[in-house]
Amino acid sequence: EEALGDAVAKVARTVMYHGHVNLAAIVRHSGLSVDAVKHCLLILIKHSFVSSYKNEHLQGSREKKKARGDALPGQEGQQGQGGRPKSRRADFIYVADPAFMLS
Repeated sequence: EEALGDAVAKVARTVMYHGHVNLAAIVRHSGLSVDAVKHCLLILIKHSFVSSYKNEHLQGSREKKKARGDALPGQEGQQGQGGRPKSRRADFIYVADPAFMLS
């Protein structure tokens, strides 16, 4: 905490406590702004305290697709409104490395 600052320590504690979390969850649980959390994550990743993993999924609600009878992810014909292909959104999941955090 003394070396990297209070905000970085707060993000590190949030990731450690909540396990694997996305950016929105870190912002919500830490009480910091999105920009501050991104900056803190950058520092934590550079120091190997936190790792990030890409989590791709289709946009849209699974329940809405079921109700309309649309194809679910993994099924043929994944199309959005107007016959356009559904877009993919990539979220990143952040995970703390306990070995580095305790040293």
